[in-house]
Amino acid sequence: MHERMQVEMAHQQEAREVQDALTLRAKLATLSTHLSHTLSLLFELQPALSHTMPPSPTLAVVRRHVHEEDRRAQQQVREVERRVQEATQRCEMTRSQIDRSAGQLQALKTQRLQQERDLQEPKYRNVEREWTEAQIKMKTLQMANEDMLKYRDALENVLLNYHSVKMQSLNATMRELWQRT
Repeated sequence: MHERMQVEMAHQQEAREVQDALTLRAKLATLSTHLSHTLSLLFELQPALSHTMPPSPTLAVVRRHVHEEDRRAQQQVREVERRVQEATQRCEMTRSQIDRSAGQLQALKTQRLQQERDLQEPKYRNVEREWTEAQIKMKTLQMANEDMLKYRDALENVLLNYHSVKMQSLNATMRELWQRT
């Protein structure tokens, strides 16, 4: 869920970047149109100005300046187009991730539904009760086994003590009989 929110936020950020890039592209197009219009006016007026005034270095400077501004505007347009393309690629990657995640989510939902249907089958219907009963039996058998081990050890100790006491009694009787003969 958290990952999906991050992906959606990234998608929204990229969409804003694309929108900003498109806005910049529109502004640059407007400026480029305005600059082209100004240049065309300048070229239209140039013959009229050349008759009235001798060519001046200022006009050459203006032309150079206009040409430089046009070159910069074209560079900015290319940069904006590059950024728009990058943002578009990021958006496509994000959409791809969202689609892939949605597909995985749908597959998991389908799997869950199938497992829920399987649990409704007769052989699985009472599985929790049967599991609980099996756990109780297993625990009872473990406890009985532990008790049997304790009783075995206790019986073994009692038999060893009994054997030891009987052996001492037998040895004492044999010694007494030996000494009498």
